[in-house]
Amino acid sequence: MNNNKNIISQEKSFLKLQNNFSNDFQGIYTAIKEKSSLIIHFIVSLVIIGIELINTMVENFVDLLSFDI
Repeated sequence: MNNNKNIISQEKSFLKLQNNFSNDFQGIYTAIKEKSSLIIHFIVSLVIIGIELINTMVENFVDLLSFDI
C-alpha cells in the first residue's frame, strides 16, 4: 500500500515537472516567434524608408534639373 502511494506521488511530481517544462518551451517558442516577427517588421520598415529616401532624392534631382534649364 505504501509502495503504491510512492508510485502515485512520483507520477504526480513527474507530471508536474513535465507541465512546467512544456509551459517553458511554449514561452520560449512564443518569444522566438515574436522576435522573428519584429525583425521582419524592422527590415520591411528599413526597406520602405530606403525607398522613400531614394524617391525624395530622385524628385529633388529632377527639380534641380528642371530649374537649371
